[in-house]
Amino acid sequence: MWERNCACHRFFKVGKWQRYFQVAAGHSREKTETAERTEYAFFRKLETDMIQAERDATEEANHEIKAAIALPPPGEESSLSRIIDTMDAMLREAHSWCFDGPDCMLTWPCRIVLSRFQSPQSESFGKVRPFDPYKEPGTLKTYFGTALRALAYFDRVAATPEYFFSPDTEDSRRPEDSMKPTEEQLEAWREVHMLARSALSHEHKADEERLKNSLLEFWMLLVGHQTESRRYHSPLLSFCAMLSIKPSTQN
Repeated sequence: MWERNCACHRFFKVGKWQRYFQVAAGHSREKTETAERTEYAFFRKLETDMIQAERDATEEANHEIKAAIALPPPGEESSLSRIIDTMDAMLREAHSWCFDGPDCMLTWPCRIVLSRFQSPQSESFGKVRPFDPYKEPGTLKTYFGTALRALAYFDRVAATPEYFFSPDTEDSRRPEDSMKPTEEQLEAWREVHMLARSALSHEHKADEERLKNSLLEFWMLLVGHQTESRRYHSPLLSFCAMLSIKPSTQN
């Protein structure tokens, strides 16, 4: 009964009487091990396929997100490129007005006031950091770059009637389905594009000033978008949500 590579199977029992038959265990064990190896290989392949499919979807989504917010390459002669360059100059000029030179609008007393937080605010938000007007060059570059990418996102995703993002499934919703730019925003953006094309072709200082004024009006419309409960109607909030997506999980 206890021989190696043998197994006993009981097939009859009445009271103390029991009957067994002996079978070779080697063949059965080999079949079991083969089945286990096959099952293990199947589930490993299934897991690998799932990981690869998720990676492919992530890479495709990341590619579309990057393309939606990418800035035009340096030296490109396009209306969007001119808009981006003009906006960058406006941001740097506004920053210099606030923090640099004798005409600085953000005076030292104003900075002190901004650093004082009322007790209810401190209790609500926990530990708060005093206002620091100084920003490292790298920080300014990041802040300005985010604002410029918001314009690129509006141009490619919000201001066009065609879909930019491809659907995951036939019934899935895309960012364009939730976004609702206002007519004022779209009209202002069309005027910005028209003035950018004019500035490209004529290079008149007056055209550049009109472009700056139109860009400022458009930016105010973008920031002042009233969404009520549907926050992602705002192209700016849609853009911020897009930046918050984690590439590893798509959450």
